[in-house]
Amino acid sequence: MIFSLWFVLNLVSTPPKDISIIQDSRARANEAKAFVESGTDKIQGSPEDHPKAAYRTWESACQKWKAELLRLNGKNLMFSSCGAAKRVDESLQAQKTYSYQSEGRYKIRVQP
Repeated sequence: MIFSLWFVLNLVSTPPKDISIIQDSRARANEAKAFVESGTDKIQGSPEDHPKAAYRTWESACQKWKAELLRLNGKNLMFSSCGAAKRVDESLQAQKTYSYQSEGRYKIRVQP
């Protein structure tokens, strides 16, 4: 009881403290000009005779796509995802081929 009474009296007797946050107006001006651009690309691996080989070509295409986005946009690239791969089966004259494709998404910070 004594401790809680001391705590309450101490809170009442201490003066309030003001905290002010000042931002640089130039930083705000730069933030206001930047915007985010979103987009999609089709990512497709090459047709192969075996599904596992076709998936590996899709993975390779995905990594190349991500590397190209990073090369072109540098630190302005905020997000990139290849999405989920979907298998596409094709038959040409009794020969079946497999390929994988997906829709890649990205977000890029654009500063005019």
